[in-house]
Amino acid sequence: MKTIEKAIEHQKKAEQELQAKDSVPEKIEASTEKPETDEAASDYQTAAQVHEQPTSEPEPEPEKSISYQINLKQPDLEQRGFLGISQSRTQLSEHARAIKHKLIQNAFGPLANTLRHANVIMVTSSHPGEGKTFTSINLALSIAQEQDKKVLLVDADVVRPSIHQELNFSFENGLVEYLSEDRLDVADIIYQTNIKNLKVMPAGQPHHLSAEYLSSTKMRKLAEDFAKRYADRIVILDSPPLLGVNETAILSTLVGQVVFVVEEKRSKVTDIEAAKALLPEDIACGFVVNKSSAKSMPGYGYGYGAY
Repeated sequence: MKTIEKAIEHQKKAEQELQAKDSVPEKIEASTEKPETDEAASDYQTAAQVHEQPTSEPEPEPEKSISYQINLKQPDLEQRGFLGISQSRTQLSEHARAIKHKLIQNAFGPLANTLRHANVIMVTSSHPGEGKTFTSINLALSIAQEQDKKVLLVDADVVRPSIHQELNFSFENGLVEYLSEDRLDVADIIYQTNIKNLKVMPAGQPHHLSAEYLSSTKMRKLAEDFAKRYADRIVILDSPPLLGVNETAILSTLVGQVVFVVEEKRSKVTDIEAAKALLPEDIACGFVVNKSSAKSMPGYGYGYGAY
């Protein structure tokens, strides 16, 4: 049985257990749980179609001045459940490492020749609040520990952004400003952090056409630039959920890999299957089972594999 089929079968059993046990909660591993803020699908509403303007290819990214550097408070991140960059091996770091190695292998191994933009990875879910941002940040922190790889973490959830809140930093411009204006270069919205191999691109300020910008010609060209300009870089797009935001499915056509976050005992099988059906058939997709109990997946809070 393929991994995706196992994940769906696992969710079916979880739903049956919840019904049989009259919603008696099970103990969940604290190391793999990071609840997101309560989000409603109604927050994701589309507006009028954005007018697309083709732009020229951006120039190579120059070094930012020190004033642009984001100082990530690593002890605070670890205290809130995120991955630390210390040398200690924790269960969470092992989970992230296993997923990371699969993504890197797909991005730079033999499979890369068969994928469009193999080093550009979208992290999504069927609905809000299932742990996609938590997963995106931890994957970025884990990849940043590689000696020969760099990672760019992009907050592409432009409708309900949260990476700048989770990492506790402020910014002048972000993805929305770049896509909606002609005055900015890509380098203006990429921020260096105090972690050597990690850079961040914030979502930007709220805009009534935020979702539509994800399906614009300029976004397509930006994705192509991500894939071609930096041969050693992994680009992680923390994206909106697939169900309820039409532009997310369009965004998935610009990436080579998708990490689909499933929250154990919450994500419904019907929603998982409906969301999966929106993805391109030729994409590499893996499932991450978030907030998994030790009994259901012994010794492993995250499960990942391609279908």
